[in-house]
Amino acid sequence: TANFGSPTDRDGRDICAFAWEPNPAHAVRHRKLEVAYASLGWRYHHMPFGAGDQDGTLTFRHVGDEDKKEWGFSAARAPVKEGEDGGVEEKVPVKRLSAWLSQEIDGRLPPAKIHGVYGDGLGSEPTVVMKLDVEGSEYIVLPDLMFTGVLCETVDHIFGEFHFFDEFFPMSFSPNEETGKGGLELVSASWAGTYKKNLLRAFRSLRGSCRTTFDE
Repeated sequence: TANFGSPTDRDGRDICAFAWEPNPAHAVRHRKLEVAYASLGWRYHHMPFGAGDQDGTLTFRHVGDEDKKEWGFSAARAPVKEGEDGGVEEKVPVKRLSAWLSQEIDGRLPPAKIHGVYGDGLGSEPTVVMKLDVEGSEYIVLPDLMFTGVLCETVDHIFGEFHFFDEFFPMSFSPNEETGKGGLELVSASWAGTYKKNLLRAFRSLRGSCRTTFDE
């Protein structure tokens, strides 16, 4: 309600949604959703990429949870043997989320025609709300959003999930091949927990408030 107005007054035609989903297994469904939503005048766009702190590719892993719509498809999970627990690797394209937000979302304008009824200034200026549930990549994406300034300059509200289950560790992200910068090594869930606390402390210093809870 705070971001999009009352459910009875808002109109879906005023909202533009970008769904980042790197798993090729879900591509057909997202294309169908695009067509179905377009018929209602809703602007929904499937982005077949992973979110990262640099452009390139990452090795994602299918982990045998097809019965759960492959919730665990991730580049952050510790490697498993081919065929063990569904451990099938697949390279997927990854975009630097901070750069994409800066180039494609920052400076955006509201639609020429507003269909809903919005109070308290809503609708006169665009509002950007982002869900960040990237199966472990939040440990590299969130710092990049923070320290590039994009999180403060472009995003009005962000919510997401930190993953620190034992099966994700050790977690490793390679540095940029050209600059040698970046990269991350988290050897255990304990290390990740400490890293998370420091990230949230920095986040609060930028945004002023942050609430943690269990989202499932």
